[in-house]
Amino acid sequence: MKVYYGKIYLPHINYTVRIRPHKTPPASIRGAGAWVRSDDKFGCTIYLHKNETPSSVAHELVHVLRYICQERMMDFEHEEEHMAYIMQHLMGRVFGYKWAK
Repeated sequence: MKVYYGKIYLPHINYTVRIRPHKTPPASIRGAGAWVRSDDKFGCTIYLHKNETPSSVAHELVHVLRYICQERMMDFEHEEEHMAYIMQHLMGRVFGYKWAK
């Protein structure tokens, strides 16, 4: 599947997920095929190869969900459905799905 680079803004929590082409990861995670970095309390950046596997994208998005919960003082276990909808939305956007309005 083809990864689509760009920004995904989640207005209801004021959080932006940036999808960028893979680059050399920090030394602490040397050799990572994909990785995510928290930018600030309003967003993070995921670095992915153009043909990243859905399972690798899902792995990195779990880190994104954790960052969101930390920054928004949300308990991941009690936000089960909310996090599932965010995950679904992010996965779709990373792979280019367009929702009809």
